[in-house]
Amino acid sequence: MKLDFNQEDLALLAKALAPEVVKELRQLLQARGTGQDKDTIFDMNGLTEYLKVKETKIYGLTHRKAIPHFKVGKELRFRKDDIDSWLKETYTPAIGNISSSFKRRVASCQG
Repeated sequence: MKLDFNQEDLALLAKALAPEVVKELRQLLQARGTGQDKDTIFDMNGLTEYLKVKETKIYGLTHRKAIPHFKVGKELRFRKDDIDSWLKETYTPAIGNISSSFKRRVASCQG
């Protein structure tokens, strides 16, 4: 199976992917630079700051066992490495900037 891409499609694809590639590279470089990713443990306040969400959202996720966590006594704790993996699992890439002709060609190749 061979896909043919025109210059416009390639440019749109590169433009759509570039921010995500930069984001991933930045995270990898930061993790490599500190060497502490696996050792970092968030409390509730730390996780709300890291994820930029409210405590009620995190409590709901932990209640449904939808987010990796553990307890120290009665206090919730979250390993940064587990949270980063969870975020990657729940990530949905955007394809809104890709031309409709490109989407049709990809869809036709997928059967």
